[in-house]
Amino acid sequence: MRSRKWGRIINISSIYGVIGGKGEVAYSTAKAGVIGLTKSVAREAGADGVTVNAVLPGLTLTPTIENFMAKKFKDAIIQETPLGRGAEPQEVARVIAFLASDDASFITATAIPYPRWAI
Repeated sequence: MRSRKWGRIINISSIYGVIGGKGEVAYSTAKAGVIGLTKSVAREAGADGVTVNAVLPGLTLTPTIENFMAKKFKDAIIQETPLGRGAEPQEVARVIAFLASDDASFITATAIPYPRWAI
């Protein structure tokens, strides 16, 4: 990417990388590391035309979540979200597609909480 002077790196972190999660110390720590990695690589690669961003979804209603997460845990997480619901996978995918597009050519070193949390 750097030799071609163009590239898009989009990392997937989690809102827990910013706000933390009860009972999720290792997960939250790892996701915070992804955010730090995103910002550092963006600073290193930006001069070569490579943007680096992260998307921080909250609960996303993937088949795994729908089929294996206990309802009481899902409901507790959803109750804390600004929109009062989990994200559909295609909603998160649209944010990723935007960051990969030329429309996001001047966005880098950003961690986008999705949905937009007050953080």
